[in-house]
Amino acid sequence: MWSRGSRCLNICYYGTSWLHVVILAYFFGSAHPTIVNLTALSGFPPCLPAHEHGRRRLIYPDKSTHPVRIPYAGWASAQITSQVAHILISEAMGFDSELLDSAALNSGQPINYIAGCIDPDERPCVNRDIANPKLHISVESWLYGVERAASLPLAVQPTLLSVLEYDTYVGTYLWDETAQLAAAAGSPGPLDFYKSYDAGVFAPHVYFDPWTRMLELVPPAYITRCSDMGRGTVFDRDADNYIKVTNDTNLTCYQDFVWFSPACRNHTDTCVPLIVQYNYKNAMQQAFFLNMPIALLKVMDGLPEYDDVYYDILRKSRFLFGWFQPDDSLVDSRGRLPVMLNFPPTDELQQSKGDFKTSMPTIQPRNYAWPLLSSVDRQVTLLASKMNFFGEDMDAMMISSRRLKDRGLGTYLATRQVACDWIRANERSWRAWIPVSCPPGSYSDSISSCVPCPGGSFCPALS
Repeated sequence: MWSRGSRCLNICYYGTSWLHVVILAYFFGSAHPTIVNLTALSGFPPCLPAHEHGRRRLIYPDKSTHPVRIPYAGWASAQITSQVAHILISEAMGFDSELLDSAALNSGQPINYIAGCIDPDERPCVNRDIANPKLHISVESWLYGVERAASLPLAVQPTLLSVLEYDTYVGTYLWDETAQLAAAAGSPGPLDFYKSYDAGVFAPHVYFDPWTRMLELVPPAYITRCSDMGRGTVFDRDADNYIKVTNDTNLTCYQDFVWFSPACRNHTDTCVPLIVQYNYKNAMQQAFFLNMPIALLKVMDGLPEYDDVYYDILRKSRFLFGWFQPDDSLVDSRGRLPVMLNFPPTDELQQSKGDFKTSMPTIQPRNYAWPLLSSVDRQVTLLASKMNFFGEDMDAMMISSRRLKDRGLGTYLATRQVACDWIRANERSWRAWIPVSCPPGSYSDSISSCVPCPGGSFCPALS
């Protein structure tokens, strides 16, 4: 999945805002945004009352020492899980640990970095230095990151450490209030089910704002024009494949902004507004094959200001919209979430052939590590492999994160607070993730126990 850009943190980097750094890098030739060490920019009190004071470091084969480097991603759930990893590695295990922002604008980039790739977006990873990676572990890699890991050359493929116990979703959503109002008004079908949008049977547009409201709410500078969505552009809507699988050659857009599906193309007043940042090609095909009357508009992505505009518009409108979970952006003050529109079950074989009328795959995210990490430090590797959360954990974290942000906390402070709260409330869970540190004369035979070193052998203090 191509994820949202990292949120603005209101932290300065050598006198320049984080967002300014990203914009300069984008327009003036840097291959990717400048990585910012958040740990070095913030002096927060410890999360754990009895935290480790020793400063252990990773010792590379060349005897150089390094802090454990973790990405601070561009979406809330991974930001919080990365904060948990950072706190436990630094405070419970006593390692120097760094959180690096702009190292995970999407879930594919940290995979490249832990593989030693110089360019975070280059799939062949031709330019690489596996002995000196920019990151050591990647927490919560979504589908895009999982696919990236599998596509890298075998010589640098990162180590899969674990599959987490919660699901990630990407799809089309609507406000639950919209669905409830439609049901109360006598809608013949539930609005969270794709068959209720069949234009040959129903008129779903009456429960939504007119599609023209999208143009009233979205500033033109924040709309991705249809003419800018061709092959070789920043965002490709895969028009050639759409024509191939549908035989629909009408790709023109109203004012170069809004594409109408065949189901309402001749009667645009019956179109349901759908606004997205990603997965435009999926929306086009679903609208065609499922006879959905859709007016489709794409808001730009990749910078925090685009996300802010996008989510602000969604909160004051009744549209269908693209979203993903877990995420805190659209949690309301009562902890309620939008509801997902249920499409036909995922058919990965069809999708591999370019047919995207079914749901996006639901996957459990993964934790990955630098291929050499287990030989450099087994304890950090064990912690990263044991870390796990459940769906209930993530739901509660997203609600807490949203409430803290609504009270005025910046993204970094809010996600750290949520991570601290989870750690303090769940010591029984995370204590089992912490490998034992054995004193001289003994070594670890498991994650939790030490045994005496056999006579005539040398056992390092931290086996």
